[in-house]
Amino acid sequence: MQIAECYKVLNVSPGEDWRQVRKSYHSLAKQFHPDVNPEKNTPETKLIEINQAFEQLETHYKASHNISSAQQSF
Repeated sequence: MQIAECYKVLNVSPGEDWRQVRKSYHSLAKQFHPDVNPEKNTPETKLIEINQAFEQLETHYKASHNISSAQQSF
C-alpha cells in the first residue's frame, strides 16, 4: 500500500499532524472492529486494511521525524 493510500484509508490529509492520524485510526478501528460492533456486517478485511495503513504511516512518520531530528543537530 502506498503512503497516499494510507492517508486515504485513514481519512486524513497527507502531512497531517501525527495526533490527528492516531485519532482517526482509533475512531475507524473502533467503528469497524467486529468485537465492538458485532451487528455490522463489515468484513474483517476493512479492519486489516486500517491496521496496515496505520502501521505504514507510523513507520513513515517515525522515519521522517528521525531524519528531521538528525538534520537539526548539524
